[in-house]
Amino acid sequence: TNYQVHCYLETQVATAVPQSDGSMVVYSSTQCPFYVLDAVCAATGLPSNKVKIIQTVTGGGFGGKEDVPSLIAAHAAICAQKTGKPVRLAYNRKEDFQSMSKRHPSWSKVIYGADKNGKLKVCIVKYILDAGAYSTLSPIVLWRGTVHSAGPYNIENVLIETYAVATNKVPCGAYRGFGQPQICFAQESAIDDLADKIGIDPIDFRLKNILKTGDKTATGQEINESCGLKELIEIVRKKSDWDNRKVISSGSKKRALGFSCTYYGVGLGAKGRYLDRAGAFVNIYKDGTVSINVGNTEMGQGALTVLTQIAAETLNAPIKNIKIEEVDTSKVPDSGPTVASRTTLMSGNAIIEACKPLRENIFNVAGDILGSKKFIALNGQFIYGSKKISFSDIIKECWNRRLKMSEQGWYIAPKTSFNLDDGQGDAYVIYSYSADIADLEVDVETGEVRVHKIYAAYDVGRIINPELAYGQAHGGILQGMGWALMENLVFKNGIMANPNFTDYVLPTSADMPEYDINFVEKFYKEGPYKAKGMGEVPLIGVAPAIRNAIKKACDVELDSVPMLPENILKFINLKNYGFFRLKVMV
Repeated sequence: TNYQVHCYLETQVATAVPQSDGSMVVYSSTQCPFYVLDAVCAATGLPSNKVKIIQTVTGGGFGGKEDVPSLIAAHAAICAQKTGKPVRLAYNRKEDFQSMSKRHPSWSKVIYGADKNGKLKVCIVKYILDAGAYSTLSPIVLWRGTVHSAGPYNIENVLIETYAVATNKVPCGAYRGFGQPQICFAQESAIDDLADKIGIDPIDFRLKNILKTGDKTATGQEINESCGLKELIEIVRKKSDWDNRKVISSGSKKRALGFSCTYYGVGLGAKGRYLDRAGAFVNIYKDGTVSINVGNTEMGQGALTVLTQIAAETLNAPIKNIKIEEVDTSKVPDSGPTVASRTTLMSGNAIIEACKPLRENIFNVAGDILGSKKFIALNGQFIYGSKKISFSDIIKECWNRRLKMSEQGWYIAPKTSFNLDDGQGDAYVIYSYSADIADLEVDVETGEVRVHKIYAAYDVGRIINPELAYGQAHGGILQGMGWALMENLVFKNGIMANPNFTDYVLPTSADMPEYDINFVEKFYKEGPYKAKGMGEVPLIGVAPAIRNAIKKACDVELDSVPMLPENILKFINLKNYGFFRLKVMV
């Protein structure tokens, strides 16, 4: 698989402002303000209490603003410290392309073995990432890919061998999916090809082998709750009319369906457990308005809305009364990075922890005023019989009684047992799941692909905000399509040849397929209101679903991403001249 560029709307930027007392305030477009804090302190020699990082409105991230904003902010801070004046450093698009992190290119060899009845017996994986010139986040990206390398299947015998190698090219780092999309393309392609070889329908083959409650992953982790993969597969199968759909030919165009399914460990997992924490500060003013500080960031994914809903539900406060403040490292403890679909789970739980004692005070006062503890709390009102009192009026009485109206919350992820020495144990606290079917058309004379529709189903726990969940699905699917079919970063003699949006082709609204999005809510008991995580899930399975649909339409086994028209046409011509690809090498 090739690189993928984050293509956030806003390039890397930071503004450093020296203060009269020798301290420094840095305004940063970042996913991880506490990473930036550590970097600026190291670069300037200032202690942590003399540096404040404020996350500004961030124009997209997708992993590209995890670690590298620390570099930009440190450079700006050094210059501000030397000059005694504010310094703003902003990369133009070419500079951003050439120097900032990318999705890792990869090479994978995946071998599955099954008996004649279609039961998977063995999986052997060799997975290599091109890390570029510096290791950056490659070890943890590789670890996630390693843990998920066998796919969402119950297989007794597994051997996984993985590497991240240094090359004299642009460094690679975090990108939505974090090492999983690359290996997923290989594994779901190989599974599909094995199903064809055995003569079993690809979905039936997977259903014989997918993880279910009580099964164990490749690391020996038992799936003990919140697993809806079987239901997801059945939904997209029915919605797409999979069992009745055949290849449709019209002139030079052929239309077919392709399938894939995935699972995704929510949060940082065992490898990142020391960072898997989150803090929140909740302050209720006398007029009933609520200010909340958290350490995880909004970058377009809708986190502010979801966290607002969680706070409003816990306190029974009107949504309009809640304000999530800009992230400020001086207001909350280090809450780890905003990555790995962890914000809802971690910051959501931290907000609930802060709100619990406040809720107790509020509800006790409401009971006193209403004359009963058996009242209804709904939409900012407290109701008992014909009596009704608003949240704001309850808060006024709480202040009159001099009750504490501010609290801190702190949440750490449950313990994981994964052992790096033998690769066994619980790698993540919980998993999300997805199933995708791509309905597409291939022009066999040009190799061009038109994706007409994506059927997708997700198990990400309780859906707190359906509209935002659908938005995450739409964006992730289109981003996955871009990686699968269009986005092609070219290097010539080690030099990037197309560091711009003129030559690096992205999907646009004209390429957007029709979406059929579905959710199965398998609750996670430790999640905030039983939610898991979703942000990265929609992207991961898109490329193999597209590949498998192209295979079904044209009878060619593509082995690389992006699947450009010229590459597809080459495989079609090879097939027509009697050559076949028997192995999947990505």
